[in-house]
Amino acid sequence: MSEFFKNNFKYVILAGVICVPLFGHLGSLPIHLWDESRLTMNAYEMYNNKNWIVTFYEGAPDLWNTKPPFLIWCQALLMGVVGPNELAIRLPSAIAGLLTCLAIVFFQIDI
Repeated sequence: MSEFFKNNFKYVILAGVICVPLFGHLGSLPIHLWDESRLTMNAYEMYNNKNWIVTFYEGAPDLWNTKPPFLIWCQALLMGVVGPNELAIRLPSAIAGLLTCLAIVFFQIDI
């Protein structure tokens, strides 16, 4: 076993335990109504028309959306990588959840 795994075995196990519920079924459920579906449409239109500044909904600028565009940018970028599907929509949130859990663990170690 490498030196990294000897020193950090419990963190590798913890990351695995965190990853199963976060990443296990990202593409298995359909997209839900309201926020998820609306942001999905924003990301899909951004992916199609390549306008990375203005979010669109049904072909018109989305004046209803007041959320920061970082999630929509990540979703649109992933649509370009894996295609427009549920995985591309949910993967940025799952990665953010994993990073949040790991940050909590590492901040707890320092305290």
